[in-house]
Amino acid sequence: MRRSNVNQQRIADDLNLSRTTVSRCFTNHPGINPETRSRVFKLAASLGYTYLEGKTGKKSDRKALSRFGVLICTNPDSYADEVYENPGALLLSGVSEFAQLQKAQLDIHFVTPGESSLKSPSYEGIKELHDREWDGVLLIYPFPAPVINSLQKLFPVVSLVQQLVQSPLNCVDVNHQRGIEMVVGHLAELGHERIGFLTNGYDLTAKWA
Repeated sequence: MRRSNVNQQRIADDLNLSRTTVSRCFTNHPGINPETRSRVFKLAASLGYTYLEGKTGKKSDRKALSRFGVLICTNPDSYADEVYENPGALLLSGVSEFAQLQKAQLDIHFVTPGESSLKSPSYEGIKELHDREWDGVLLIYPFPAPVINSLQKLFPVVSLVQQLVQSPLNCVDVNHQRGIEMVVGHLAELGHERIGFLTNGYDLTAKWA
């Protein structure tokens, strides 16, 4: 849910950026570094800030702008943890770069992993979702199956990384099995015999973990 005291100046101050840079991140300015845009989007989502496009310009131009929801199913504090390289942040960086190239607008929201209904608090507060203002939805991190099923009735939905066998969900994934085989094979060639595997403690079961 958006907090009334959050604005672009607050985001700029927290990230030690100029107000102009933050504004350009939300308007997909070509001169903004994708990493900077990702940092701005990440903080904006954790603060509950959603950019609203101005009313200037031709009506037809505003309608032509694609708008997508990005839902991140994790605790914002965990997402912001810099102890390890956050895959969600890396995904968001790539998504924001592609959105800039396609002149698309992103609405980014964190949702609570333990909630399994669109009527739950963290979903209920997303106005764009319930008003069906999005052209599609991207999911980052594992989501409860009931939430995915409900979203698919409203929008085209694509999951980033997490596959669901029980749901016909489009997914952009990496080949985890092949990647692990290559890593373990390389370590074995170097003479290592005891190989450990560490993963983040996800709130919902992740296939790769």
